[in-house]
Amino acid sequence: MQQCNCNQCGTSIEVADGINFVTCRNCQTSLKIHRTEYVVYTEVVENQQNNWQNSVANTQNDVVQEQIRMQTELQIAYQKLNALNDAWKITLVSYESVAEKKVSPVDKKSQYSGDSYALIPFVFIGFVLIVVGALAATKGLKDVGVPLFILGVSFIALTVKYAFSAQKRQQYSSNYHLLKSKYEQEKIAYEQKKAEIEIKIAEIEIRIASR
Repeated sequence: MQQCNCNQCGTSIEVADGINFVTCRNCQTSLKIHRTEYVVYTEVVENQQNNWQNSVANTQNDVVQEQIRMQTELQIAYQKLNALNDAWKITLVSYESVAEKKVSPVDKKSQYSGDSYALIPFVFIGFVLIVVGALAATKGLKDVGVPLFILGVSFIALTVKYAFSAQKRQQYSSNYHLLKSKYEQEKIAYEQKKAEIEIKIAEIEIRIASR
């Protein structure tokens, strides 16, 4: 038999070898027996139970707090994704509006793509017609000279008009390529940002599911 005292009330207790738990006959406290090489002492089991319960409660509270934090983080990520998609829709509408009003004419097959110098022969022909018409008219051949003069003036006028139209279409083409380049850059940035947010959402959902 071994001698020890109740850790709750101090009552002396005799404990047989091999016994690890006893109940104090005085205060009815459940005790755990601890043995060392030189001493035998008791510990109140209820305190251990309370400590264990508190530890479990704290652990459960930590789990709940972590779940709340992850749910909040997930909600914020979805909000960022929705905002990003909404902003991209607005950007697309703006590009489509500009393309419809100012850029789309360059897509027509009739767009001018040649060098402006190619129009010089047509201007020369117009001047030749004007000169020939004027000379014919001065020599009394008005029936021939006047129509040739008018034809030459008309020829030059149409050539100049086409040249300005071609220049305008070339400007449209330049604007189109600039706009397209900007669109492609913004699209790449949007897709990269979207992928980053979607990856983050997937990671959060995996962490939530593993809890």
